[in-house]
Amino acid sequence: MRMVLVPILSCCALMSIAQPALDVGIFPSTGSVFGYHDVPYMKPGVSGEGVRWDVSSLPPGTIVPHVWSTTDIAPGAGAFPNDALVRQVPGEPASYFLRSDTAMFWIGTYTDTALLRFDPPLRELVVPCQIGDRWSDTSIVAVTGAGRIRILDVYYAGRAESWGDLIMPYGVVEDVIRVRTEAGHGGSQVQGVAATHRNTLLLVFSTHADALARDVRTQRLGATGPRVALAGRLVAG
Repeated sequence: MRMVLVPILSCCALMSIAQPALDVGIFPSTGSVFGYHDVPYMKPGVSGEGVRWDVSSLPPGTIVPHVWSTTDIAPGAGAFPNDALVRQVPGEPASYFLRSDTAMFWIGTYTDTALLRFDPPLRELVVPCQIGDRWSDTSIVAVTGAGRIRILDVYYAGRAESWGDLIMPYGVVEDVIRVRTEAGHGGSQVQGVAATHRNTLLLVFSTHADALARDVRTQRLGATGPRVALAGRLVAG
């Protein structure tokens, strides 16, 4: 009897400390609305496994809705595939994505003054995704606006670097995975300009479909300076 129980107990112990992983359930669907709380800068916290990130004392901040819609009602839709998903945020360009069984592809953005398309598309997130996974893409982007076209070399890289529990002002989100991404461009192929730009972003994704926060943007470093946006579904309060 003891010889039977020992392997069973050992198996249960291993399952209890198993690392979480993301699957296709993390991708948004048409009609999803997330409310992002834009708050003052904060440090993103330590990296590691089984971490507890306590941000329960953060102020509510300004709630900014992120709406996922279709090309039927999105601006600039004629420049993108009919089955694209569109992320619309007040004051920001409409961003277009394609979803597959293995990744969410960023295909471009649109504003009233500029159209941007990646060729080939960039993987914003891959699935399945667990700690230690890395991916990177290079692409050429055509920026069209004011009667001109500018061609840039761009790159996008991601790394799942931490997992743990996120303690939010409205509750605890368990088993989240933190992904560090970096994107940028290295100059113009047309004009030979040696300009560079780099943007680093930490994303936290919950592995539970019914969690309070599915996509939490914890730190953004870019030309406009650092900021923090803590996110949850609008129904979470």
